[in-house]
Amino acid sequence: MGIQKNFLYSLALTGTNYIFPLIVYPYISRVLGVDNIGLVNFIDSIINYLVLFSMMGLNIVGIREIASSKTERQKMDSVFSSLFTLNIIGTFIAVAVLLIITLSVSQLRENAHLMGVGALKLIGNLFLIEWFYNGLENFRFISLRTIFVRASYVVSVFIFVRHQSDILQYYLLTCLMTVLNAIINFLYSGRYVSFRIRLIKFRPFIIPFLTSGLYMILTSMYTTFNITYLGFVSNDTQVGYYYTASRLYYIFAGIFTAFTNVMLPRMSLLISDGNMVEFSKKINQSFEILMVFALPVVIGILIFADEIIRLISGPGYEGAVLPLRIIIVLIIIIGYEQILVMQALIPLKKDRTIFTNSSVGAII
Repeated sequence: MGIQKNFLYSLALTGTNYIFPLIVYPYISRVLGVDNIGLVNFIDSIINYLVLFSMMGLNIVGIREIASSKTERQKMDSVFSSLFTLNIIGTFIAVAVLLIITLSVSQLRENAHLMGVGALKLIGNLFLIEWFYNGLENFRFISLRTIFVRASYVVSVFIFVRHQSDILQYYLLTCLMTVLNAIINFLYSGRYVSFRIRLIKFRPFIIPFLTSGLYMILTSMYTTFNITYLGFVSNDTQVGYYYTASRLYYIFAGIFTAFTNVMLPRMSLLISDGNMVEFSKKINQSFEILMVFALPVVIGILIFADEIIRLISGPGYEGAVLPLRIIIVLIIIIGYEQILVMQALIPLKKDRTIFTNSSVGAII
């Protein structure tokens, strides 16, 4: 029952990350147009890359280590303090890189106002500490909080974004959503954990932090990197097409991601308890759930891609149909990868294996 409740909360959390933007996107795509949609998401992809660098493997290592230490308060304080400090260092470096590339790259310098707004998201992400709540399996809190913030975001977009020139207002609202979530998360975390400088220990975490981070970065070569690369070598219109297709893919993929996020701390506990029989059973069940979910989604979108794009984005987005048909097949492939990595290799602490596999994928 615990897993089922956590899955429902995690599904609600993941759903808000995609469903609320799906409510907003048909409106925004028509108001801002494909060029502005492409521009704002090109900038946001760069910010997301910097967030990725600032966190490295924190979303993986943090969940695993908090899950295994949550029954001992002092140990959990030490884990939290150590990992949060690593994130502070990473964020400081990422902000410095943001400043340098904004001033040195002409394409970014022309959009310095958007890069500046993105800095709010980068800094706010430091205090978001979603990894901490996922490790605690406190999905109820983060789900209810996110629903409230996302609903406020939707209302704000419809109020303040009314014209094609309102691109800055739109991106500011998007970044402030992260900041508000971060403020609530960090203030509420005091009920469970304390930051203590004297308990900081880098040695047990630095290698997993870096190796898992490299896995995340290498994996992004076929996710986040696509939009960034396309923005540099092509134009905002093509970015808009690709973003529209990938946004729909991430909505469906996010549903299964909610399941793997719930299972990670639970699988880590099974490994800690030495219960390999139950561990193997849950892996097999995950594969069955993936196929039941993914196959109908893939077949349906391959058939109705034209109608879906026309319904969601309106006229002018026909160029997103073919990318959607290509990318949607990844639900099956990435779903298998998430099970193998998030539910098996990470709980087993096979960080080097993960790094090797992701290196091969990134090179290909």
